[in-house]
Amino acid sequence: MGVLNAIDRAVAPLARELQLRQRRHAAIAANIANADTPGYRAVDVPFDRALERAGLRMAVTHPRHRPGAAARPGTDRVVLSGGAPRKDGNDVDVDQEMAKLARNQIEYRFLTRMLAGRFRKYREAITGRSTP
Repeated sequence: MGVLNAIDRAVAPLARELQLRQRRHAAIAANIANADTPGYRAVDVPFDRALERAGLRMAVTHPRHRPGAAARPGTDRVVLSGGAPRKDGNDVDVDQEMAKLARNQIEYRFLTRMLAGRFRKYREAITGRSTP
């Protein structure tokens, strides 16, 4: 049972991070889809909230560090406060959202490759053979 616990400890953080990336993708996609919806406010899934849920906290160790965003109770999504709303009350910046989407996709691919590499190593350890 100790080996399975070790595997779970190695894989679980990557799986949680993948779930965070999936939720962030959905939030960004909703922002883009609602770019022309009057009164819509952009939402995001901040990384610091995910760290807090995992039992870690981001420390402010320098006066120029920014504190984490304050989330609405019971949710991982927060209203972004960066952009000023237009006349219709919508604050979605499509260019900014597309950049966030591209970055999130790159991070997701990186995590899937890390996870695949871990499983490949486990398979090699179990079978005694490496795969090409």
